[in-house]
Amino acid sequence: MRHHKYNSGFKFVLEPEDFNKYTEKELLQYCPGATMYMPGVNDFSSKILNKQMPGLTSLVFDFEDACPHDRVEEAEANVLSMLDIFAAALDEQKISYDDLPLVFCRVRNHDQFIRFADKLTKQQAKVLAGINFPKFNSQNGEVYMFYLKKLNEKLDEIIYGMPIIEDSRVAYKETRMSELLSIKHILDSNKNLILQVRVGATDFSSF
Repeated sequence: MRHHKYNSGFKFVLEPEDFNKYTEKELLQYCPGATMYMPGVNDFSSKILNKQMPGLTSLVFDFEDACPHDRVEEAEANVLSMLDIFAAALDEQKISYDDLPLVFCRVRNHDQFIRFADKLTKQQAKVLAGINFPKFNSQNGEVYMFYLKKLNEKLDEIIYGMPIIEDSRVAYKETRMSELLSIKHILDSNKNLILQVRVGATDFSSF
């Protein structure tokens, strides 16, 4: 895969292959690799358009930990603007899908996800690979997945969910097994929309 694209002179037994958000899910789920988190208020578009980071394969614009609460709406506007810029560059053939990292957004909670999703256009969705759902659990998981499915249907696009398991119900052994089984039921019911499940080790270490 193109994790080694920056090392073009190296001879591999199998040459790296390109991937993008439209790659078959069975392969794409193994592709994100190490992910760079970027505060949603930062404008990162020029670095992508100028191909300054060829080793970057996945990028998360963050509305949660890396974004102050009072700047979330500013961050949303900035991210939507960057998605517009990327989509326009694709249409104008200034870049190709293979030049874009997989782009995700990490929302703060399900209410903010619903608000942000309502602002997304089909053009922007062309370059958005998915949404990271922090502190995903048995209580908010159904809400996240309901609105993710609704968003995909509205835009006739594929935007994946990437749940992050990191809350106290899994951290504490007294509730861990029942909570994981409940989460599994939600994930199994929405398997076609789940690209990966991630674990928030930093949050777990704080309990």
